[in-house]
Amino acid sequence: MNVTSQAFRKLRAIIRKGPAALRNVLFARLGIWPVTNIDGSDLQAIPTYCISLPRALNRRTLMRRQAEGLGLRHFEFVDAVDASSIDRQELIRQGLDDEGSRRHHGRTLTLNEVACSLSHRLVYERIVAEGHSHALVVEDDALFLSRRVAAIRTMRLTRPTVDRLE
Repeated sequence: MNVTSQAFRKLRAIIRKGPAALRNVLFARLGIWPVTNIDGSDLQAIPTYCISLPRALNRRTLMRRQAEGLGLRHFEFVDAVDASSIDRQELIRQGLDDEGSRRHHGRTLTLNEVACSLSHRLVYERIVAEGHSHALVVEDDALFLSRRVAAIRTMRLTRPTVDRLE
């Protein structure tokens, strides 16, 4: 695949995902994340796992800066499953339900979607193995914005549960 078609694919993905994706690309290019004015004291003791491909060094640097800015004491990266290393036929032999995906989503899952799910499963298994009663799981493009930190604070005070922030 040539550079032009790669750039076009990335641009299409950004347009499809909307303004938040464009903001993330801009912050990544500038090498900054807006976390300096956030009080992360409620998050500092929460085990925080960041899913990231080992080769995504710039994203890891930006996430590490955010974690340090918030004073997260239990922040660590979990190596993501790389979609390029996945063999769909092997996954089907191991139980991937392509037919169920077609029924539920109207299509089969992409290898990127499968890799993302497998990466999250790795983190969940780790949380259980380490005996954590709660943890924060983020991907390497997450932004610790004040409204999200406030939502996490509210979740911790009101109910211990699984939740997803947008």
